[in-house]
Amino acid sequence: MARQGKARQGKARQGKARQGKLCSVLVLLFLCVALAPANLWVFVTQVDFTGNFPATNRYWYYSNPDGSPQSPPVGGGQYPSLEQNYVPGAVMTDRIVYRRGSTVTLRRRFTNKNPSSITGTLTMENARLEVPAYFDRPAQTIYLTNAAPTFVSIPGSGGTVDVTVTITGVPNYVALGWLNYGSHLFAISGAPAGLDLIQDPIGSTGTETYRLYLTDEAPVEHQTVPWTDVLEKSCNYGYGKAGPTDVSHDVTFGLYWAYDFAYNLGDPDVSAVWVNWPDPDSSDLGVTFGLRKLLNHMYDEGIQPGNCSDVSTFLLTLQSSLGISGDLQQLFRSGSDPPAPFITNKVVPIGSNGADTGLYVHIFFTMHQQFIRSSSLVHDAALAYRWDLGGQTYMNPAANWAMPGYWQTMIGNLSYGLVYRDVVSGDTEQSHPPYPFLVALPDPTVPARPTAMAGPVVFDIDGYDYYFPPG
Repeated sequence: MARQGKARQGKARQGKARQGKLCSVLVLLFLCVALAPANLWVFVTQVDFTGNFPATNRYWYYSNPDGSPQSPPVGGGQYPSLEQNYVPGAVMTDRIVYRRGSTVTLRRRFTNKNPSSITGTLTMENARLEVPAYFDRPAQTIYLTNAAPTFVSIPGSGGTVDVTVTITGVPNYVALGWLNYGSHLFAISGAPAGLDLIQDPIGSTGTETYRLYLTDEAPVEHQTVPWTDVLEKSCNYGYGKAGPTDVSHDVTFGLYWAYDFAYNLGDPDVSAVWVNWPDPDSSDLGVTFGLRKLLNHMYDEGIQPGNCSDVSTFLLTLQSSLGISGDLQQLFRSGSDPPAPFITNKVVPIGSNGADTGLYVHIFFTMHQQFIRSSSLVHDAALAYRWDLGGQTYMNPAANWAMPGYWQTMIGNLSYGLVYRDVVSGDTEQSHPPYPFLVALPDPTVPARPTAMAGPVVFDIDGYDYYFPPG
């Protein structure tokens, strides 16, 4: 019994010894935590992308530099040039615009909240472009080349240091997506070696995210400072293409097939909805375009009505945002004043399904407006054409079709392009249903043969400006 009692006492002493060791460990951990600096974190307090294009959107265009609304709304407002600036009252943006294939350069300011100076190695990891899905294009991740590690030394007590780094491997084609990258600042001195010091307030800890748009060239004309809500569409339409021929082609196709617009042929006068033509009796001679209002309705409601003036002006805006130069032109038949109507070849208006052969119909026009590039290359997103200029099945909008062939191309007794023939006695245009076309219409011109028509009267639109409408 005595031996058992001593054994129990020995076990008790061992248990107390273990408890003592555990208490020592806990005290040591407590002392380590208690003695550790209270603010080991380094903050990213500024981010400034350089070499990018200044940009705006439908709200910032009519805003002051501090983000307040302009009064009156004269336009011209831009995103702040310093994308992130963590000081009270600063305005910021997460939208950046570069030319395709550019090196993305960014200056980041690091602020040290500790009383002592800190040195460390700044690294970047997992730089990537997260491309969104769009129609039949799947979402994808494009991995970029991270900036090289950089040694940094930051004074204490709120001291700062600016570090400029570069990201390469950006796609050399029109694109868009979320630019993401992670950052670490591993301590060398002034903090426990190897400790990651960054406490990044942008997004989740250690990760920064920006919406990146890649244009074909520097934006031009009214989009010299591009609207990112226009780029959201134009970069999706022209995604993956480079050079004015391919980009302008795909943007034209993209607008037609996006179902953002529907030709308002069912309206009594088929008038423009978003383009304002000046009153000839007024002193105002300028054409204006309600881009802000159009985008508000497109993003909030989806498909919007419009005629060829609306569609072509929006197409010009989309092309300009990507650096594609061009003009607007109107085509009339020659030899009559006022202009007499003509009959188009078989077309399906924008907003309807150009892949359905049963929807193609001849339409009576007195004028048709298009976007034209390089003086003679027509882009017409308002209509899908049943045949191309060579008589082959086409069923798409005209893109890079040369004048005067776009107006009319005769092959034997057959007509291709915009014009089918003149209006003759007995022709009666079928009334059009409200947009979009969902059923085939009786053809008013069959069996009459097409006839050759003289080249069109071309009216060039010298330009337009934006107007600020309510809504």
